Amino acid sequence: LLNAAEITGVVTDETRAVAGGVNVRLFEAGRKTLIAATTTDNDGRYKFQVEYGTYDITFADEQVLSWAPNRVRGIEILPGQD
Repeated sequence: LLNAAEITGVVTDETRAVAGGVNVRLFEAGRKTLIAATTTDNDGRYKFQVEYGTYDITFADEQVLSWAPNRVRGIEILPGQD
C-alpha cells in the first residue's frame, strides 16, 4: 500500500474477557464497499493494513457481542498518526 497504516484492536465480551473468532469487516466510511475482512485470533486481536482514509468497522458474533454496539464508524487514518 502506498500510504499504509494499520487499524488494530481487541474485541472483548461484557466481562472484558477477550473474544476470539469474531468476524470483523472493514468498509469505506458511509458506504457498503467492503475493503477487507478478518477474524479475531484467540486473544481477540484483529489488524487491517489500510491506506489513509476514513473507515467503518463491523463486528459479527451475536453471542459475544449482543450487549454492545457492533459497529464503529468514522475511523479516520491520517499521515503522522500513531
